[in-house]
Amino acid sequence: MISFAYPWCLPVTILVCLLLWLWWQQTERRRQRMLARFAAPSLLNTLTASICPLRRTAKKLLVAGAVFCCFVALAEPRYGSRWIDVKHKGIDILFALDSSRSMLAPDVRPSRLERSKLAVIDFVDHLKGDRIGLLPFAGTSHLLCPLTADYQAFNQSLQAVDSTLLPLGGTDIGGAIKAAEAVLANDANHKLLVIITDGEDLGTNGIAAAQAAHSRGMTIFTIGVGTAAGELIPDRTSGGFVKDNSGAYVRSRLDRQALKAIAEQGGGIYADLGTRGEGLETVYRERLALVPAREFAEKRTKVPISRSEWPLALAIALLCGDFLLSGRKRQRSFHRAIARLARLRKASILALILAAGPGLLGPPSAGASDGERAFAAGDFQRAETFYRELLRDDPGNPVLLFNTGSAAYKNERFSEAVDAFGRAIPAADPTLQEKAYFNQGNAWYRIGEKTRQSAVKQTIEAWQSALDAFTAVLALNPENRNAAVNRDFVKEQLERLRQETENAPKSPEKEAREPADEQAKEPQQPPRDRQATPDESAVPDQPGDKTGDAGDADDVNNGGQNSKSERSASGQATAPAEQSDGITDQDRHDDEHTTGQTTEQGDNRHDPGNTDRAMTKEEAKRLLQAIEGEEGRLDLVMPQHPTTSSETMNDW
Repeated sequence: MISFAYPWCLPVTILVCLLLWLWWQQTERRRQRMLARFAAPSLLNTLTASICPLRRTAKKLLVAGAVFCCFVALAEPRYGSRWIDVKHKGIDILFALDSSRSMLAPDVRPSRLERSKLAVIDFVDHLKGDRIGLLPFAGTSHLLCPLTADYQAFNQSLQAVDSTLLPLGGTDIGGAIKAAEAVLANDANHKLLVIITDGEDLGTNGIAAAQAAHSRGMTIFTIGVGTAAGELIPDRTSGGFVKDNSGAYVRSRLDRQALKAIAEQGGGIYADLGTRGEGLETVYRERLALVPAREFAEKRTKVPISRSEWPLALAIALLCGDFLLSGRKRQRSFHRAIARLARLRKASILALILAAGPGLLGPPSAGASDGERAFAAGDFQRAETFYRELLRDDPGNPVLLFNTGSAAYKNERFSEAVDAFGRAIPAADPTLQEKAYFNQGNAWYRIGEKTRQSAVKQTIEAWQSALDAFTAVLALNPENRNAAVNRDFVKEQLERLRQETENAPKSPEKEAREPADEQAKEPQQPPRDRQATPDESAVPDQPGDKTGDAGDADDVNNGGQNSKSERSASGQATAPAEQSDGITDQDRHDDEHTTGQTTEQGDNRHDPGNTDRAMTKEEAKRLLQAIEGEEGRLDLVMPQHPTTSSETMNDW
């Protein structure tokens, strides 16, 4: 059975042919009026005796049929099918979505839960080949959608998530992390977990679980939903708002510090979801896009066979018939034979052009000569401006994105270079993908180098991103020596900086403010940038095209020759303020727990004036033996101590 990939083209075809026929009729009437004014009616028959109206009508039908066939080819007719082996290439991402009642708070419109679901749907629409899974959690966790590349099935599972999906209320981040480990335990791909929650009712369980999971190879990212001011939680059963055990209304607030601590212990990053779901885009651009994709298992898929070449061949035949058919009556003369041979030659030339047209037309050049000349001349500002203007017409061109990143790197706008290289990474060309990873690693290192003496935590995050980028280069090309050298260097500097940060002496005054300026301690070498000329690193768009990418970010130290003479300062810094806040919260929790123990001990102490004496263990045993002899064996049941308020999990 014949089907069409774009059936809407068929009614458009009929409309175009009808308009073409009306235009021909109008043209014919206008021609008749002009002839009537040109000559007398008695002479028209003599002057137009050689014209054949039937042939002219046939030529119009041939052209109309050719137009019809072209539109049918655009509709892409399909007939028959065949089996193919499809390979998916991407990464595995498991979404852990908080479905507790606190996610019903409307401080993020329409609610935290609905806003999170919409953000995930928008995020999934931009994925290509990655497998995703869904793990809703509250007081317990349940795998609703296993890892799959069927995004439609994932969206259907996501729409089913509601605050009443799980039987136990509350927010158990630690349990969700353990459940995610079980889901990703049998997969050889990278273990990536994205937790979307408001962080309500978090203790140290989530942090400890994140640290343990990261030690076993899992990377955890947290997305915060809500506001610091918080909002009351709607109660759907009563129509009012949720109250605690004391009868007070519960105001749910976003706990950023706890979520940041979980992400830090899990080896990932934290981001606010935002009003348009930009938090997920940030996590994917800065970290997930750097993870090397791998091929999944092959899957046999039945696909229809396109038959667009059939109507195209018929259209060419009809156009050739139009050129060969004359609009005049047949006359056997030498001149008419010569005219027919001329028309045949033109038809042959037209057929050759139509057949060779797709091969003659190549993809548009991604880098024009003006941008390449500006880059080679050292005018990087003009080169970047030129490439950004080209990006307006073709924003997804990976070669243009790579050239823009190279120019931005030269202009020391490293953040813009990271963004441009990151958008060029999904390119189909593995060579261009390798270069984009390499240059992005250099840009990340330069970003960290700028914040080395002002924000140690930002430097650590930037250098970790650089390390991931160089690791991705080696995953694509293990023989890239420059990437290996840069990876080892950045890893050494990162470990040294972390060690200095941990060993730095802390004081209450330092913990309460931002890290102080660092003093130079010992010289170090910057990572080796890859040296490449435009000819060496260009990625031409078509054979013979000399325009391409502007090359990798040039070697800052001249290919490593001057790297030994360059030095950058390293020093000590106090711990970030977030860590201090987290320690303070933990100490407060310990104090409350200790106070509760002291109270229990005080309640169990005997008053010195009390003359009652408690039964000893030996007396209790003798009493039980005596009762056992009279009544039979008794089962001793130990009393269960009620849990303290600090150990009780709220159901919101």
